Amino acid sequence: MISLFTFAIPNNLLGQAFVPLRGEGTVTLSYQYTNVHDHLRSDGSVFQAGRIYSHIASAQVDYGVTDKLAASFSVPYIMSLYKGSAPHNPDALHVHDPGQEVIDDGTYHGGVQDLGLGVRYNLTVRPFAITPFLAWNQPSHDYPFFAHSAVGRNLWQVNIGASIGGSANSLLPNSYFHLRYAYGITERTKIDGVSYGGNQSLLRGDFGYFFTERLSAKAIEILQITHGGLNFPQDFPDRASELWLHHDQILSVGYLELGGGLDYALTPSMDLSANVLKSVWGHNGHSLRMGLAMGVTHYFPRPVR
Repeated sequence: MISLFTFAIPNNLLGQAFVPLRGEGTVTLSYQYTNVHDHLRSDGSVFQAGRIYSHIASAQVDYGVTDKLAASFSVPYIMSLYKGSAPHNPDALHVHDPGQEVIDDGTYHGGVQDLGLGVRYNLTVRPFAITPFLAWNQPSHDYPFFAHSAVGRNLWQVNIGASIGGSANSLLPNSYFHLRYAYGITERTKIDGVSYGGNQSLLRGDFGYFFTERLSAKAIEILQITHGGLNFPQDFPDRASELWLHHDQILSVGYLELGGGLDYALTPSMDLSANVLKSVWGHNGHSLRMGLAMGVTHYFPRPVR
């Protein structure tokens, strides 16, 4: 199962500490490549279950409703491929789900993943920008989720959190920071009358430095902790049960990814970005061997009256 990694653009529009002025906004197009070679048990140990390669294209729009309130919309398209000797095969299960199909067949399969809609409100800009946000992710359609190369978990999620960002010149001249915390309330999965799953805490931190007025570099940290959920392999003794059918939806996945990136102001109305990430810790999921991303953001002014 492939998740959308939110590192393709500076700080992720749905959780930025700064908001555009009324009538202004941005349009961002991004491309991501992810490469997974290792799977993780609940104790963090690594095992081989095949490789997953994904290409992700996404579009995001951010618009200033007022000088303090902004709304954002995003849509990603994901193509992924699984190579290995342990494909997920719905036909081998004891249960039948008509929404599942065999896609771990060594070829690329693609589709639109989860639509994102968010609002955020800037409380203050001094001494730092503080901006609470509310975001909603909804599966675009009933896509298959039982596959290494599935585009997502096919679950809705509501994210509540806040961002803080601003200058870090007291630590290092020409530097900045951005922190974002989100608590994700995730749709539960019911099996034989029992509700499974967990919510997520996601913390992202950026620390950047301006080499020039146009060029900056940053270090990136992304940490996810799942509250609740099941552990692999001990909670899945039967690999043909309905519980196993939903394992990607109900695992207690945790990870820490570290990396960095460059941002460049090509023109006053266009920014370019390039980032790289790698997993350094995790359990119950995939270890990101490499994640590369590129993005272009266009800033549009308020309409001339």
